[in-house]
Amino acid sequence: MTQPLPPDAHASHGGPRLSGGRIFGLALCAALCLVGGRLFQAGFVSFAGPAVCAPSQACHGGLGTLAYWMGGVAVWAVGLAAAIATVVSSEPGGPNRLPFGATVCASLLLGLTGAALGEGLGNPFLTAALVVFAALTVPVAVQGELRLRHERRKFAAARAVDRHLAEHGVSTAGTVTEVQALGEAHQDALDLRITLRFTDHDGTGRTFTHTANHPVHAAPRVGDRLTVRYDPQAPAIARAGAPLPPEPVRDAVPSLTEELARLAALHREGALDAQEFERAKARLLAGR
Repeated sequence: MTQPLPPDAHASHGGPRLSGGRIFGLALCAALCLVGGRLFQAGFVSFAGPAVCAPSQACHGGLGTLAYWMGGVAVWAVGLAAAIATVVSSEPGGPNRLPFGATVCASLLLGLTGAALGEGLGNPFLTAALVVFAALTVPVAVQGELRLRHERRKFAAARAVDRHLAEHGVSTAGTVTEVQALGEAHQDALDLRITLRFTDHDGTGRTFTHTANHPVHAAPRVGDRLTVRYDPQAPAIARAGAPLPPEPVRDAVPSLTEELARLAALHREGALDAQEFERAKARLLAGR
């Protein structure tokens, strides 16, 4: 009996893309990037010296400048790393992740925004950099979002098929006939397109292709046997499952010609006389 599938929200990497925890994490990352940019800008003011220091700004020597720059880069890098960790999925390629490229561009944009706010938005170079990165972030975010929404739709369709097979499908054994790697291994896992052959309940041989992520050390090979779950009313709807042990090797049954040749050889060698040979041949012919 196949266990029912969990709801999407509780499935591996099937939860919401913008949960409360993720929103809070992104807000904290944004604050870190802003602070990092502000510290980096303060380092430039300190480096410039009293000529550009306003009465309200503290200008320091080389050590203070270095501290501002290193602190700004460190805080911004922590914000970027935390943002990347927040937007990725719990599974490689999971559909609930957020656009990676947009995350990096937005982190850079927030760092520049923090620096620009320290200047009071009066620095033309920072303002131009803000405009450029904003123009870059928007198309990157749109393209990444469209791609992820397409993956999300594919994930939902696959989950619907899995639910249907869990409720209405039957299981049988299938044999792998072809294995094709899709891209490079990622975190010791590999996307594989696997072709399997199985026999349905009517005795009809069928073939289907299944794409899934497998650990490199446990990737199926041609000739391996896997569990196949399919719909008896529509056998083209099928999914590959857990591996099965290899079929036991059966001893080959000698043919009638081989048995007669063996009896004739025994008769020639004198192991059987004429009567024994005839009786053995008669029993053999009667049994076949």
